[in-house]
Amino acid sequence: MKKDDPRKPARNPAEVAKVGREEEKKRYGAQKHPIAKAGMKYVKMVDQWFKKGEAALRDKEEEILAQVKLGVAGVKEEVASLTDVVEILRGDQREIYVKLMRGLDTHDEVEAASEFPKDSDGSVKVALIAMDRSIAAWLRLKEFFPDKTDSILTMLVHLDRLRRAAEKQFPSARSFVRPLSDTGESPK
Repeated sequence: MKKDDPRKPARNPAEVAKVGREEEKKRYGAQKHPIAKAGMKYVKMVDQWFKKGEAALRDKEEEILAQVKLGVAGVKEEVASLTDVVEILRGDQREIYVKLMRGLDTHDEVEAASEFPKDSDGSVKVALIAMDRSIAAWLRLKEFFPDKTDSILTMLVHLDRLRRAAEKQFPSARSFVRPLSDTGESPK
């Protein structure tokens, strides 16, 4: 059996329960924030768009496969591009929400030392990058599905509003420097 670390103060069950309730209250508050609600709405909108567009995606796949059989030039690049676009949209849809929630959840926390950037800004920067990537992917998808322009524009407007709200709430997020990702250097 492992003994308690003597350097850590012992916590009594009432104190642990109180901290748990405070964390739960903070998380609930973050979930009710307009940015969190808009992030979750985006997740649902993407799911709905792909569910409704499943037939169109299948039709586009059949069209591209027919072009491949005919030896049409540039089709392999088109397939790769469409696959990349779908992977970006599906991969980033939930990450945007999760990173925004983490930013909202940790936004009011006092950082260990004021000389360090806020963790919340780092989380939101990741969400902003995912939003930028997703906006570019929706614009590319619009080229594949011009008949879906209205529904794609709805996604773009929602995502742009979410991005602007996040930038307003977290004005330092874009300037947050992520070790390795932004500098190529390991943290010291």
